[in-house]
Amino acid sequence: PMPLATPPLDERRLLRLSGAHNVRDLGGYRSSFGGTVRWGRVFRAGRLDALTAADVGALRSLDLAVVYDLRTTEERSHAPDVIPTVHVPLLAEERMRAATPPPGGDRDAGERFHAEMTMAMLRNAGPQISAIMFTLADPTRTPMMFHCTAGKDRTGLVAALILELLGVGRDDVLDDYELSAALHRPSDIRSMLEHVADRGIPPEVAAGLLAAPRGVMRDVLRYVDGEFGGVDRYLAEQGGLDRGAVDTIRNSLLT
Repeated sequence: PMPLATPPLDERRLLRLSGAHNVRDLGGYRSSFGGTVRWGRVFRAGRLDALTAADVGALRSLDLAVVYDLRTTEERSHAPDVIPTVHVPLLAEERMRAATPPPGGDRDAGERFHAEMTMAMLRNAGPQISAIMFTLADPTRTPMMFHCTAGKDRTGLVAALILELLGVGRDDVLDDYELSAALHRPSDIRSMLEHVADRGIPPEVAAGLLAAPRGVMRDVLRYVDGEFGGVDRYLAEQGGLDRGAVDTIRNSLLT
């Protein structure tokens, strides 16, 4: 089961493609630093291996300077992107295969495991995440897009960190994360359910893994606050993103 209620979607945010889902612009959110996030500069997406010719044309019209693929090498080999992308994996294959939620349990157990996996990704992929952030400080490397398979977990984490860095309010950051649940196609949900069933994960636990529950990202961002002292300090400590780069990103992406 997926959540029945999700935040309202600003249609300006969604890029409707035939061969890809959950493709969104991160623009338009209000910032505590003043103004809003610029439209047309940073995009998030799900898998890009089934793009049609019309889809490729639509993406070309965005003038994307770089597209990051956050998937593993194994995922890329199984479903290669249709357009040129730069590989920045946020999880190693062996870590993905070894990650198994505790036997039994319910949806809450699935959500707790979901949050723990995301926190582990923060601890292990700091340099990769920071490399993406450094891109935002280079005006020749934007507009930028990043994607994984569902456009939900790895993509959702990077999107949340970018919005936090830009001073977007926590409720808006969580709304953006939660929107993925409303944008999954039925075929994608069936495919994900089959995948977790093959790993012996009960449907009740899977429900907490396959949705985009607000509480998961809320707990992850509280972890960033408590463990690292916020996103700015996390990126500085994990990948060397200095104050100058942060200021450049904010000046470039806020209007």
